[in-house]
Amino acid sequence: MVVFDPDGVEGIGARIGEIRSLPYNLREDVAVLIMPTLLIEQRPDLGQQVLATFTPEDLDKSTRLRALKTAIIDMPTGAESDDRLVKLMSRPKLKLAALLILVERDERLRPTIHSFVLEEAWNVLEESDTQHDLDPILEFVIKHLGSNDLYVGLERVRGLRAAERDDVKASIDNHTMIALEGYLSDGNRSDAINALRSLNHFHEELPLNERGNALRTKGAERALELGLFSMVRHFLNPIERDPYIGLLLAQAAFWGQVNAELFEVRDQFPKEIEINHMAGIRALQANESGIATAAFSALTEHPDLQLDLLEQGALENNWTLWRSDWSDLVSRLSDPEVQRLARVRLIEKSKRGDTSAAAREIKPYQIVDLLNSSRQVLSRPRAGATNEQ
Repeated sequence: MVVFDPDGVEGIGARIGEIRSLPYNLREDVAVLIMPTLLIEQRPDLGQQVLATFTPEDLDKSTRLRALKTAIIDMPTGAESDDRLVKLMSRPKLKLAALLILVERDERLRPTIHSFVLEEAWNVLEESDTQHDLDPILEFVIKHLGSNDLYVGLERVRGLRAAERDDVKASIDNHTMIALEGYLSDGNRSDAINALRSLNHFHEELPLNERGNALRTKGAERALELGLFSMVRHFLNPIERDPYIGLLLAQAAFWGQVNAELFEVRDQFPKEIEINHMAGIRALQANESGIATAAFSALTEHPDLQLDLLEQGALENNWTLWRSDWSDLVSRLSDPEVQRLARVRLIEKSKRGDTSAAAREIKPYQIVDLLNSSRQVLSRPRAGATNEQ
């Protein structure tokens, strides 16, 4: 049976008779060899059966068997048990088994024991050639990486010799993602920034699957909140774009003032409302009349956003979108929005040459008449038609 092979555990019970028939020295070697697996797999029943192949005198005269008896039969609970497990770790054959039990107890360990176990866990990862499943130890060390130590710790664990094993690499990826997910979900700004820096370095090594992409998306959302716009693009580049990914990319490009990327996303998602709104604003600022017109047309079902673009055009002194007949838009605006459109019209009129203060000033008592006349003028109804009030 291979040391620490969980698949061989069930076969031990069926071979107790064969073990009992072995000479004492060979039987002692077998007991020392298989007992760590029984400890790890939490099978004290089989451990007791193995020890029962020895007489009480055998157990008393052998220090190795006494250690096994302590581990399997005499192990108490609580702090005393932790101390005994620490002592067992001085025995090379039992070190990994004792460490795995202590790691499992994690939060219940005393601070001094916890620090010792964490140090020994790193030692085992970096020095051991065991083929046993290292997942619990990897979980333990990565779980206890503080955000300030996250980058260095992840670099250390990902550089392990054992990380060349497929199962170990998969375990490292899993617990890396758990750690990053936790810090990215944390409301602490400093923790989130540290996690983003680590993700920025390691995300290309993480799986391109649903979970890995969910982490990249979460990272992009947090980076956007914190104004780290280049990270948004870096995280999302490997992910197949859908409208939501497109929106995140558009927001990063908009706030990062990378117009070319924003316009590219708009071309890819020409019907997305928020993307067209942002692209329209930047197109007016950059005097990209074709893009501004296309974005405006895509917002037909959202007259409030079309009005917003008209106001943006007025601010930029860009009248690409302006036309004389706004009857279709006026019919879908609220009264306050019609007043806003009327103000844009006055600005546009002033830019055409009527710059007198009297022409631009709106007195309080004129508002109702302005509202009614604005609807009439902007709508330009044909003779005989009824005006909307």
